[in-house]
Amino acid sequence: MHHNAVAAALAQKTDAAAWRLGLLQQAHQRDVTLQAGEPGLDWQAMKTHLNQHLAQARQPLVLSRFSPWSKVS
Repeated sequence: MHHNAVAAALAQKTDAAAWRLGLLQQAHQRDVTLQAGEPGLDWQAMKTHLNQHLAQARQPLVLSRFSPWSKVS
């Protein structure tokens, strides 16, 4: 394997790990907030928002180096 390919693979793994860590940190913060008694999301409102967002999506979603759900550009 060439040095560039190894470096690219390492960069992808690093980006994925950083993204996952950020996601876990957000989840932890939300959990702490909920346990402190703050109100959570209204499920029906979120479901409506997500359905509207999906209906408006025009481009297929693909995996990319920067985000698992980046749009094709």
